[in-house]
Amino acid sequence: MAGWVGASGHVHAIEASADNALVLDANCFQNKLFNVTTTFTAIGSQPGTVSFGGESLAAASGIVREVPMITADHHCVQHGISSVGLLKIDVEGYEMGVLQGATELLKTRPKLALELHIDLLPDAGSSAKEVWNFLKQYDMFKDRPITMLCRPDWDKVQSINSFQDLPDEGVVNLFVG
Repeated sequence: MAGWVGASGHVHAIEASADNALVLDANCFQNKLFNVTTTFTAIGSQPGTVSFGGESLAAASGIVREVPMITADHHCVQHGISSVGLLKIDVEGYEMGVLQGATELLKTRPKLALELHIDLLPDAGSSAKEVWNFLKQYDMFKDRPITMLCRPDWDKVQSINSFQDLPDEGVVNLFVG
């Protein structure tokens, strides 16, 4: 991402996993990525703290830690971010929470790369239909191409037009241009 945005762009990487945050920081340092800001925190619907373990909130296995949580909107204000070209979300089922904390950001209609964990969404109290309808109310799909990749068939890019085009289960990477 740092290479894609170039010297005039900037990447803000927010990571809630302590292990992943450490690797991310080391990678940025090792590769001299001066246009990347890393933040070790969870991102969600409201500020506070969450229990985080492994790769997801309140994981059943592994070490569980209390991690601070912010909203995407607050992060943008805090860092003076006035526009976002691409919003990438990969949060293992907590997609709705992140989107609910990004309402001001969504009003600007950034491009979107969303890893949608259809099977894990109910564990966080939402569904693929709820995520789709939430994005739709912000005109994220209006006059824009929408494509998806579905695991395990990563080689097949599919155009989609509606919620009905999504599979009933699994992991889908949605791209909204």
